[in-house]
Amino acid sequence: MAYKFQVGSAILSGSLTQEGNVEIQNDAGGVVGIFDNTGVLSASAGATAASFSADGALTGGSLVVGAADMSEADLEKLDGITNGTGAANKALVLNANSVIASGLVGLTASSGIKAGELQATGHVTAPAFIATNLISGSGDLLANRLGIGGANYAAALAQINEDGGGTFASVTSLGNVSGSNFQIAGNVVVANTTRISSAGAATFTSIAGTSISGSGVLSAAGAKISGSVLAVSLESEAGVTVGSLFKMPDNTSAKILVADGTSFQEVAMSGDIAIASGGATTIQASAVESGMLNANVISGQTELAQGSLDAADEFLISDGGVLKRFGVDSLAKDSGALTTEAAAVVADDYLLFLDGGATGETKKESIADLVSSIAGAGLAAADGVLSTQAGAVTQVVEATTALVEGYNYYTGSANKSLTLPASPSVGDVVYLKAQTLGAGNAVTVARAGSHTIDGNTSVLLESNFGAIGFVYLVANNWAII
Repeated sequence: MAYKFQVGSAILSGSLTQEGNVEIQNDAGGVVGIFDNTGVLSASAGATAASFSADGALTGGSLVVGAADMSEADLEKLDGITNGTGAANKALVLNANSVIASGLVGLTASSGIKAGELQATGHVTAPAFIATNLISGSGDLLANRLGIGGANYAAALAQINEDGGGTFASVTSLGNVSGSNFQIAGNVVVANTTRISSAGAATFTSIAGTSISGSGVLSAAGAKISGSVLAVSLESEAGVTVGSLFKMPDNTSAKILVADGTSFQEVAMSGDIAIASGGATTIQASAVESGMLNANVISGQTELAQGSLDAADEFLISDGGVLKRFGVDSLAKDSGALTTEAAAVVADDYLLFLDGGATGETKKESIADLVSSIAGAGLAAADGVLSTQAGAVTQVVEATTALVEGYNYYTGSANKSLTLPASPSVGDVVYLKAQTLGAGNAVTVARAGSHTIDGNTSVLLESNFGAIGFVYLVANNWAII
């Protein structure tokens, strides 16, 4: 028997005979194609090939190519057509000059017809608003812009460009003029009392009314008032911006504004904090007392980093109410000084101190013993490091005939006969990987002695880059994996 375990095309041994239907399933297990025992091929996605030929007529309800589904009536519209000629119930096909020369009776468009040039031997009929000259002018009427007056668009008195912007020689408004961006090259005069210049400056003869409101900002470069200004209230949703100094009645140095429930008043800073005229604050001497400290002042401190202590350092430990001072040396084993150890570099005789659990005792364990007890099947321990046991690869050359436990790699390109190990142990695993074998070549793997290979005496590996694995299950029985 022959087995295929490789990437690429498969080479099967002998002929393939199938009784009944052949079903093709997708990765989800769904049937996507059937080749039944009467010779009919069907597939949910259709039949696809580089080319398709038929000795007889193709029959069916419709012709489906990709997303196109052509019925008999659709195909009739393509049958018997003449290039450049229109005919009833036939498709229009341009002639060699990209023209429909005859046979086209009418053309109706629901949206519009666009062309570089429009010619007519008779009348061009349009709705009444064009016929009565409601749209007229000596300028351009283009697809994306409009010019009225003047010899062309550039010289038109009124222009609307491709972006919707308008330029007008003069504007007369019977109502309000509004917009997010309204620009006028000259000045705007309103009722001879208000003048807005092209630079944006405004001059008012007088402002009267109970209120001045708006969603923007009312500002001026400067203001002079000869009398007094009385304001009941000043409200602004966006805030009030002062361009220069904001002055209060009492502006003594180092005072601050404090809300007293009615208004903001100028008061001097007092108590444990002082403030200078520049805004800097200072905690007064003897202002911080023990009662002001939170309990987490000490407990919340960050632990010391590794290697930051030496024998001269000391630390504080609370015994429940009183802080006591200890030297770092008192923590070291046998009163020896603490030394810094390079990260992850240990020897087998290094010791770890472990909590003995319920006994309450402290136990010591060497690195070698601890890691050895952790290492199980497939792991090795050395100097406190766990590592996987690397599988050796044995190269099978032309002179080699016996396979060994582990990985075997056949580098030849000719027929080869190999034998499984003669004295295996249960659980032994043998892998064989081949490279390009060459046309007509194969690798035969035979049993040794009375062993069987899934009930057979040998297996044949005949595909390029083929691979096969064996495991010794029980006595005298190799199994293919």
